[in-house]
Amino acid sequence: MASTTHHARSERPKRRVRRFASFLVAWSFAVLLISGIVLFVAPSGRVARDVAWHLAGLDKENWGGLHLIFAILFVVFAVLHLALNWRPFQGYLVDRASHHLRLSPELLISLAVVGFLVFATVANVPPAPQLAAATEYFRKSFWSPPTGSSAAPAGQRTATRVGSPLVGCGADIRQRCLIIRARNIVSNW
Repeated sequence: MASTTHHARSERPKRRVRRFASFLVAWSFAVLLISGIVLFVAPSGRVARDVAWHLAGLDKENWGGLHLIFAILFVVFAVLHLALNWRPFQGYLVDRASHHLRLSPELLISLAVVGFLVFATVANVPPAPQLAAATEYFRKSFWSPPTGSSAAPAGQRTATRVGSPLVGCGADIRQRCLIIRARNIVSNW
């Protein structure tokens, strides 16, 4: 009886860690989902800076940082969650009686979906290009400067030496930027 009580006590911390890891995976997934949607429809970096774009008090750089931090947190705790739940996961993969790989429909379909999405992204076949086009559509349709706005297009911004205005950048932006750097000019773009 004493060994059962001792086993139950030693199991409690593991159960707490398992619960903690599960909650962190769930919460970080929620933040990733929200920040991913925000970044999907957010304006491009240049436009976001030009219009001082913010959502919920965060600019695009903050949303990107939030997304990155929670992606790392998600991966770390998903691995911990998998390690803590290895036996049940192994039960999905291996038949207990025969000890052979169980090729269940869920395993095969999930593998096919992931394989297809990796292939589609690398080979640039549907739905990957459509998702990229949707991002561009949101960025250009909703976030381009309104007609007649004072925001100048890229390459036509004004640069200033500390204290004196200069002519805006022309068509050959690289050459102009090299000149700006060489003259120790601070640019507002």
